[in-house]
Amino acid sequence: MKYIEVEKKFALPNAQALRTRLVEIDAKAYEPSRQVDAYYNAPHRDFLAPDAITEWLRIRTEDRGSSINYKLWHLDEAPGPHADEYESPIGDV
Repeated sequence: MKYIEVEKKFALPNAQALRTRLVEIDAKAYEPSRQVDAYYNAPHRDFLAPDAITEWLRIRTEDRGSSINYKLWHLDEAPGPHADEYESPIGDV
């Protein structure tokens, strides 16, 4: 299965109106969770060397399990910044 993540940001001209509406609909916050991320560098080149970090390899550990993730950003391509992202669950960090 392939997942596509889309992020949009909107201005919030009246934060109090949003708070009021959330109370009206009895909205509940998720329980806090803890994520521990370890980022790794490549032995043949430095992921941190460019002006903007465009790729990374990460292992994330959290309550529901662990995963390995590789992300490669395309900052200068149309239709705008986007990334190739590969993530898989792992059993033994």
